[in-house]
Amino acid sequence: MIFARSRRFVFIHLHKTGGTSFEQGYEPFARWDDLILGSTPHGEQASTYFQRRFGLYKHSGLDEIEAAVGADALEGMRILAFVRHPRARIASLYNFVGGIVLGWAEKHGMTLPAIRADWATLSAQHGQLRWPASRAFIESDDFGGFIRNRHLHYDAAFRSQAAKTRTATLAAEPLRIEDMAGSTILQDLVDPAFVLPHANRSHRILMRSADITAADAAFLADHFREDMQAFGYD
Repeated sequence: MIFARSRRFVFIHLHKTGGTSFEQGYEPFARWDDLILGSTPHGEQASTYFQRRFGLYKHSGLDEIEAAVGADALEGMRILAFVRHPRARIASLYNFVGGIVLGWAEKHGMTLPAIRADWATLSAQHGQLRWPASRAFIESDDFGGFIRNRHLHYDAAFRSQAAKTRTATLAAEPLRIEDMAGSTILQDLVDPAFVLPHANRSHRILMRSADITAADAAFLADHFREDMQAFGYD
């Protein structure tokens, strides 16, 4: 997330929507009283402290931000969030988590079934294996099993984007990443010289959104019905 006093905006970093790219791209333009949590070396360290001290971290939703800073601090601030089609977002999540788990397996000379069989012991020693999304990947044979795995439904990355970008009194301005090409909204917000990089790419492509089956697409559309309607996806 970004709390930019200098330019009077708040950026909500939703999982797998390009938030890391914006935070890394913004960092060279940040001023001394801007706060970036996550994505940069300093931001990752700050995120750990701010989560422990104030309940704020890289992926804080608007409800958590409002609770931590107070409604008065948000008055007059432009609140923004990148949003993404749920199919593409969850395919990206699958690739990201799968890359981490499979990379760990290769590094330690283990197969996925072996990790599955000894998950309790291994996860106690390796934090990334404890993520609900990681456990869902470990327990699943394919993308369909992953999105239906009960552990994934406890992961913040599988939460509705709409739910994380509004409170009872506030709502973020959604910026669909599919519409960002050719847009000058970020240059107008930050600086004419701002360029949005492409950071945090998935190193393994295990699923492309275009290859998601009709049944799995229908499941995601139902689960993320709120996002589909709120952001005009079909």
